[in-house]
Amino acid sequence: MQYSNCLAPFILLQARFMKLMNEKASLIERIQELEHITVQLSHETETIGEYLWRIIIISVFVLK
Repeated sequence: MQYSNCLAPFILLQARFMKLMNEKASLIERIQELEHITVQLSHETETIGEYLWRIIIISVFVLK
């Protein structure tokens, strides 16, 4: 196969590769954002649980 015959398929392959790499980078960034949100929600859940536990303890002592 001549060089000129390979050039067009190579350019298409290169463009597809670059598109996929950009998509991969975007997905990695999105995963990192979602992991950060998950950690934040986990901390908020713990805080709410601690708050509710304190309310229960206070309610037990006040009702006695």
